[in-house]
Amino acid sequence: MPKRKRNLLAALVLVLIVASVCCIMVKKYSPAKVNKQIENMFCKTPSTSALDYPPLPSERTINFPENEAVGLLYIATGTQSYGNDSNWEEMYGPATGEIKLPEGTAAFLEIEDGFSSFISELKPNDVQAIDFSAPFDKPFELYTNNQTKRIVQLSDEDLEPVKNLNGLYQLVLHNTTITDKALIYISELKSLRLINLWNTKITDDGLVYLAQLPFLDTIYLGATDISDEGLKHLSKLTRLQCLELTGSNRKKGDKQANTSSVNPNITDAGIQHLSALTSLKYLHVADTDITDKGLDILSQLSSLHRLEISGTKTTEEGVRKLQAALPDCKIIHEYGMRMR
Repeated sequence: MPKRKRNLLAALVLVLIVASVCCIMVKKYSPAKVNKQIENMFCKTPSTSALDYPPLPSERTINFPENEAVGLLYIATGTQSYGNDSNWEEMYGPATGEIKLPEGTAAFLEIEDGFSSFISELKPNDVQAIDFSAPFDKPFELYTNNQTKRIVQLSDEDLEPVKNLNGLYQLVLHNTTITDKALIYISELKSLRLINLWNTKITDDGLVYLAQLPFLDTIYLGATDISDEGLKHLSKLTRLQCLELTGSNRKKGDKQANTSSVNPNITDAGIQHLSALTSLKYLHVADTDITDKGLDILSQLSSLHRLEISGTKTTEEGVRKLQAALPDCKIIHEYGMRMR
């Protein structure tokens, strides 16, 4: 074979190998899959029936900037985008240029750092889910072990345009610098079903605004400074099915990002507020200050499917008693009883 043909053949093989590797990497580490897996770390099944969600959007055109991508766009058809187990696995591609979506197609936009201002250009029903938090170049493992590898600098004012997106039903803001003020804007999203505020600067005061979202069924509030007082506001969310309230992701002054610590501000008194949430299926209160008294209160929630209480002040006897009261609930704790 002539040398020129051999070189061309070698170049072609190299291109095919690189393309295959890139496809594998996108398949394994695509941000949509990362986000989906993070949402599923605790809430394992769709939380809400399709009847409880707003109608799927009609045919539409989303106009992104022509010369640069503001992030990545994922799509789902039919009811795949519903619930906290949403299937956003199909990557449409970079969010750039004119993108036409057929009727019944929901869109999930992951915003790249520095492009949050583009939200003001979106029409109310353009997208149904937005993630401001997930870096595009980091594998899933960096975000599943309570490590803060990267904090997204997002101001409260950056979120003001979000209030106009009344077709939004999922909003992911974990590992961002937003405060309670951002929730004032978010409280306008009356169709919102899921919000992830893990490792943000949200406090009890901000939960007043979350309580104004009547259709919320999934809330992630771990690694924040909320307390029993804030849980009083959440007791108004009678549709809530999944609530994550793990303790802080690091001890004060501790430079080890993977060192967890107990949140002493969530106690049995806070659990008492949650007793009103009769639709609750998934509750994560690991690394909090609850005791067996709190477990007695939780025994009234017959809807519970999964409860995580590792790192609390509960005892083995208290767990056994709760398991007897809720035989169909999977309880995760230190005592080895992990089966129903």
